[in-house]
Amino acid sequence: MNKQIKSEDVLKVIKNFEKVLPKAKKEKNLDMNIGSVDVCKTAHCHGGWYTVAKINPLRRIITKMNYIEGANIMAKDLGLKSRVELQNWANDNPNIWGNNYGLLMFQSNGRVAFKSSNRPSGAYSLKEIIDHWKEVYERIKATEETEERKDITHELAVLPPAEVSDQKVKENVKL
Repeated sequence: MNKQIKSEDVLKVIKNFEKVLPKAKKEKNLDMNIGSVDVCKTAHCHGGWYTVAKINPLRRIITKMNYIEGANIMAKDLGLKSRVELQNWANDNPNIWGNNYGLLMFQSNGRVAFKSSNRPSGAYSLKEIIDHWKEVYERIKATEETEERKDITHELAVLPPAEVSDQKVKENVKL
């Protein structure tokens, strides 16, 4: 199954990351070995920051949160079932994801999942992850607009049979 992610859903993910960007003050604020993001103590990573953005603040005080929760919530916000489905989507759509490392987005070496010509070594900060998601948004949006144009072009190109008789078509072909 190759489900497509919608640009409007990617915008939701970007906005959620942007909510916690002020908390990501360190230049290099992505490190799976640091378990001190916010009070929930999740891993300092892509999924961890999404956990911080989405989990109820009262719940964070009660218990330690896992970055996998944020990864699964992100996948659901994108219309997918799980983080694994999101990773597989990125792997199956490298032209939209932007590279061949999408499977690694929630791994300890996950910074390479956000490689691009602007980030040849991958992401070292939440800001760089947001930038990557903005690039994904632009590619999805362009794909959606292309699909819309194809639909419109097809509708315009097809004339209802009642409007053009077979005889008129044959006459025009002979000219």
